[in-house]
Amino acid sequence: MGLAKMQDTAHAHSQALGKTRIINLAGEYKVDRWKFKAGIARTSIPAVASGAVLKHPQLMIPQRDQMASFLTVAAWGVQYDLTHKVALNLSHYAQWHQQRQSDVLLSKDKRTVMSTVYHLSKRTDLYSLLEWRSNRAGIAENNRSKNQQSLTAGLRHRF
Repeated sequence: MGLAKMQDTAHAHSQALGKTRIINLAGEYKVDRWKFKAGIARTSIPAVASGAVLKHPQLMIPQRDQMASFLTVAAWGVQYDLTHKVALNLSHYAQWHQQRQSDVLLSKDKRTVMSTVYHLSKRTDLYSLLEWRSNRAGIAENNRSKNQQSLTAGLRHRF
């Protein structure tokens, strides 16, 4: 089980827009071939006025002012090691974005991910992911539908 608090981790030039605070709590429990994982993170996002962003050389002009808000992400997952080379995973993530002062829900997003990992070597894996995402209160910026499904496969090597 772990608890982490991060504050002021960004470079000084990005701190001009305000301070972001992140608090995480996570844990993992292993029983034989099963791993159970859970975690929650809460991010405090500062208010940013359009004028402040306009003065910053590396940022684009926002469509509207960013309200001071909280972003909360909760996750749980289970992993089963089928063999020493094959792992099956099921995870669920939920995210809430709320306005800080009024607690108005700005967006809510849930996703469920099923994955398989085949370990080719100590640092190289083949993986596949099947994901279902639901955007309940608000629509994803790059997609006009409220639900998305995706299938991903790849080769991963850790250096």
